[in-house]
Amino acid sequence: MSSATESAKELALVAARAADDKQGLDITILDVSSVLAITEVFVITSASNSRQVKTIASEVTDKVRETLGRSPCTVRVRGNSSGSYSTTVTS
Repeated sequence: MSSATESAKELALVAARAADDKQGLDITILDVSSVLAITEVFVITSASNSRQVKTIASEVTDKVRETLGRSPCTVRVRGNSSGSYSTTVTS
C-alpha cells in the first residue's frame, strides 16, 4: 500500500493549520494516495457560514503559497441549502 509523499503531507499540515487559524471545524486530513491516482491527500474542514468558508479557503491558499512557495492544486468551497459549508484542499 502506498502512502502520500512528504511534500503532500507537508502541504496537508500547512492547509490544516491555516484552516484552524480561521476557526475551521472538523478538520480532517485523508491520505488517498493508495486509492486515487489524481491526488495524494484531501484536507476537509467545515464552517458555520459561507463567508467563513471563503475566508478559510483564502487563508489556506495564502499560507500554502507563503510557506511552500506554490498554490495547492485545488481549493473547493461547497455549500448547501441546509446551511452546511465545507472547504476541500487537494495536493
